[in-house]
Amino acid sequence: MTDAMQTTVTGADVARRQAIVDEARHSSELEGGRSTDDVRALQDSWAAGEITLEQLLEGTAARYPSQADR
Repeated sequence: MTDAMQTTVTGADVARRQAIVDEARHSSELEGGRSTDDVRALQDSWAAGEITLEQLLEGTAARYPSQADR
């Protein structure tokens, strides 16, 4: 992951981020899927303001590389 500068997130930011994560998870579940526990942990860390969006995306890509990149 990168050493991107962390920013402080407010309670409102955390609530908004959690809503985004919840919507993404719900969308996956409607399609019959479920994100892995590893990805959920990354999503939760992002929602809590512990990691940046860039770190969330990089962490996910590192665990599950795109088939198109092979």
